[in-house]
Amino acid sequence: MQRSRLRLVVADDDDRFATLITTLVEADGRFEVVARARNGAEAIGLVAMHRPDCLLMDIDMPVIDGIEATRRLAQLVPATRVVIVSGSTVIANALQARDHGAADLVSKSRVHDDLVETVAAALAA
Repeated sequence: MQRSRLRLVVADDDDRFATLITTLVEADGRFEVVARARNGAEAIGLVAMHRPDCLLMDIDMPVIDGIEATRRLAQLVPATRVVIVSGSTVIANALQARDHGAADLVSKSRVHDDLVETVAAALAA
């Protein structure tokens, strides 16, 4: 029997980057993207609805930023792991995201090299 793929939600307000993330993780074969959010409020709603294994989320988004969305999701759906995918180079953002429940952080400049294994490691933890 084939094991089902791990379910992911992608949250990023940049359509091209969200498409890139989706392409990278789905090409691996272990993951499938079940929904896409364009802001933190949508991310919270989609995670509550789909109950994915992992949420890949940008920090800088409209309506609710990724750090606040992470904090809310840690209380609402603690089983869903959050991996922040951010262009921010501010270390404080990474630390704040982790303090609010993010499993890990990947720099947008390193997604080609690090994203898939970071997601796998976060889900294995």
